[in-house]
Amino acid sequence: MSIKPSHNSGSSHYPVRDEHNRQKGACTGGTRYTRARTTRQKSTPSSSSVTKDSTSNYLYMSRLTQTVTVCLTLYHISERVICNAVAPEKDVDGFHIVNIGKLCLDQDSIIPATAGAVWEIIKRTGIETFGKNVVVAGRSKNVGMPISMLLHTDGNHERPGGDATVTITHRYTPKELLKCHTQLADIVIVAAGIPKLITADMIKEGATVIDVGINYIEDPVTGKTMLIGDVDFEGEGILPKVKKKADFITPVPGGVGPVTVAMLLKNTLMTAKKLIF
Repeated sequence: MSIKPSHNSGSSHYPVRDEHNRQKGACTGGTRYTRARTTRQKSTPSSSSVTKDSTSNYLYMSRLTQTVTVCLTLYHISERVICNAVAPEKDVDGFHIVNIGKLCLDQDSIIPATAGAVWEIIKRTGIETFGKNVVVAGRSKNVGMPISMLLHTDGNHERPGGDATVTITHRYTPKELLKCHTQLADIVIVAAGIPKLITADMIKEGATVIDVGINYIEDPVTGKTMLIGDVDFEGEGILPKVKKKADFITPVPGGVGPVTVAMLLKNTLMTAKKLIF
């Protein structure tokens, strides 16, 4: 299909290259083309002046990008605006409102990498979820919520779920109430961002514990920064160890993290293949 210059060449915001400038690659402020027999337009903002509208248009329309990932957390700009500025079919994070909506409706969609990692670990290790009690500690829209949706939904739907009974807890859940829930749980998934939140007395024998937490603390012995999860993996002193009580447990580091990277790469590959072929 041929590409023709837009007839709206008088716009000062989207100057159109003539044939000579197009060959030389010259451009001022942006370029707009219109495909023959369609009204869809291409827009690329200049590097010197990028507005929210032009950024959104670029992420949606650019032919130069097959996939886009957003490095969260964003403190200086609205996270939701940026995530929704990525075209849903290029959103390898699965954070666009369309992809989250499809996930909640059990439709085939891009699954957020961390939630996908937890789901992949459960499936590949053969952990049974059908009819089981699951506690998800953490309600973030990028981790806790997607994990809960994957686990509680119908296994016969377009995007099969785990058919589990899921309880979601969060920062305002009293510790004793959290303990009541986790002691009954067959699977405990912790993504609260609180070091050593889950201790051995809070889980039952033979439970599955998946630690998604990432916390950097100072080692009291060496003074160096160390990475730990939300589960008291080793325990202290004569206290029982969670890793001895659980039938299955993921360590931090080296547990969910590497699988999350693999799932992000999987999302990238699958998304690019759909756009290219």
